[in-house]
Amino acid sequence: MMRPHRSSRRPARRPVLESLEGRRLLTAAPSAIASQLDPSGGPYAVFLAFSRTVEESEGVIQVALMRTGDLTTAATISVRTAPVTALEGYDFVPLDRVVTFAAGEAEATFDLAIVDDAISEPLEKQLRLELYRGEEDDLVATTAQTVTIVDDEPGSASRLVFHAFGAAGLWTYNEAEGYRKINDGSPEAIVAAPGRGAYLDFGPAGLWSWDALRGYSRLSHVDPEIILTSSLGERALIDFGHGGVWQWSAEGGYAKVHDLSPRAMSGFPGSAVFDYAEHGLWTWNENTGWAKVRDYGPEQMLNAGGVYFLDYGVFGLWRLDAGGAVARVHEGNAEEMTLLPYGILVDFGSAGLRKLGDFDVWSQVSSHSPRAMLSSELLDFGAGGFWRLAADGTWSKLNTVAPRSVVYAAPDLVHMDYGDAGLWTWSAATGWRKLNPARATLLGFAMTEPIVRLPG
Repeated sequence: MMRPHRSSRRPARRPVLESLEGRRLLTAAPSAIASQLDPSGGPYAVFLAFSRTVEESEGVIQVALMRTGDLTTAATISVRTAPVTALEGYDFVPLDRVVTFAAGEAEATFDLAIVDDAISEPLEKQLRLELYRGEEDDLVATTAQTVTIVDDEPGSASRLVFHAFGAAGLWTYNEAEGYRKINDGSPEAIVAAPGRGAYLDFGPAGLWSWDALRGYSRLSHVDPEIILTSSLGERALIDFGHGGVWQWSAEGGYAKVHDLSPRAMSGFPGSAVFDYAEHGLWTWNENTGWAKVRDYGPEQMLNAGGVYFLDYGVFGLWRLDAGGAVARVHEGNAEEMTLLPYGILVDFGSAGLRKLGDFDVWSQVSSHSPRAMLSSELLDFGAGGFWRLAADGTWSKLNTVAPRSVVYAAPDLVHMDYGDAGLWTWSAATGWRKLNPARATLLGFAMTEPIVRLPG
């Protein structure tokens, strides 16, 4: 199980796999390659447009090619689809066919089938149409067409949030479609994944991935402790405790990174910082390997887009930049840190709340220390109430009582767990609204970014 939830281990529950009935994987049989356009300075073909946008509900689109040179004879060229963020068989029918130009014909067309479903997905997904020619079946690198598929389901424009209700199961929620149950069990941790999905830690039942389009996929029978992800592809860096640290990708599977489980790790798949306590602080990159930064680990780490802030307690707050240089940025003892759109917010206890902004300039945000930072803008000041710190630095009191946890359903819409008082939403425009009277056990959100397939 993941460390933030170690105290909430529940009996093993095997996830109930969502039915994929009626959601068949679509394929198109490849065509044989015939005689093709001459690749050596003779006639060649190009797409009439380098890019185009299509709504999912259109179903089929017609794509046009144009050739130049000697038009007196027939010619052929091979066309194939290549996924970028769109998924073969789920978003479009994969294509591998020959397009024929009749003698005297300068243009030819073919159809590309788009899969129209009723599932809310990322707003946009992309694929490429590529041309191949010659006996060696060479890619024509100078011409391709990018097709952007716009999902037109109402829920696609609304961020997906996960609500776990213990024995009542795991549910998704968005403002357009409301609640949908996706599992009879509740996970111990929810980590955002690309494509409006999530990695779900079901404790002894293992680690699973889920998205609305493909349903569930089991990634491991072993209970993870830490999972690091990013929007750049279906990849994860996973600490399996005594099983060591592994990197996983949808295309390549698992590769072991280290035999030892760290005290903490921060970063992304492919590049991270590992705290091995008395064995030191280390950086790891999948291309360059390991490098020791310090002889001992910090009390806490904050990843600010590849720049790391390291809290060394009474020895101050330090920054580790992308090049490996370490420098102290404040002599104070940080109690808690959170990331801001432009900088970081640090609670220095009796010294109050301070912001490190542009040009490495510190500014005092509050003389009071919050009991907890629930997000970059929502802070619990205990008896002083629950406050919001706006981007312009102004404070507004939202409630006399702070929630147990928060998750953002939109940049200006927050879901808040108030325990026995239920789940509530708040936004600056609409104020407070009770969403559900039930007590939630866990909240999480899905990434809005699409799945990006990285080169192997």
